[in-house]
Amino acid sequence: MNRKSSILGLEPIYGLENAYGYGRSLAVWLIENGYIVKDINPALAYDQRKSAPMYRKNDEHDAYCVATVMINQLHTLPDAKPKDNEWTLAQLVNALYHEPTVSRSWFIKLNAGLLPKSK
Repeated sequence: MNRKSSILGLEPIYGLENAYGYGRSLAVWLIENGYIVKDINPALAYDQRKSAPMYRKNDEHDAYCVATVMINQLHTLPDAKPKDNEWTLAQLVNALYHEPTVSRSWFIKLNAGLLPKSK
């Protein structure tokens, strides 16, 4: 944050498209360091992209679309809240699923609730 924004009492608000996927690590870091992070639904950015006369898909234009959504809909955008428990569990399940020693049928049974309950 620069000095002029501090004098004016302004603070940055970051908008991340897909703060739960590839942007999750950045969202976690920004939140842990006290920044406000808004989650931009990819569908909103896509609608903004489609509204242009010529469809473009590159990083610069994506950033422009996310910024435009932030400007136009800031008051309705949810705060990014990376779900650490679900993310950690998904990482473990994914690692186990791709482990050759674990039976894939075990995962099918687990998902269907067919495994016996542990005591």
